[in-house]
Amino acid sequence: MTSNMGFWTIEEGAVCPVYLALLPPNIAEPKGAYLWKDKTVVDWANGPAPGLY
Repeated sequence: MTSNMGFWTIEEGAVCPVYLALLPPNIAEPKGAYLWKDKTVVDWANGPAPGLY
């Protein structure tokens, strides 16, 4: 999608989705939360916004 000009490698971009996919079922958190690339929960509506990269 970025013609190999993205900011992150494939491995860096996969960290958070793989982490979420491998969580056990029926956990309390991070259910419905927005996670940043380092797996920290971000308050999407009220900020503060995480560093861009």
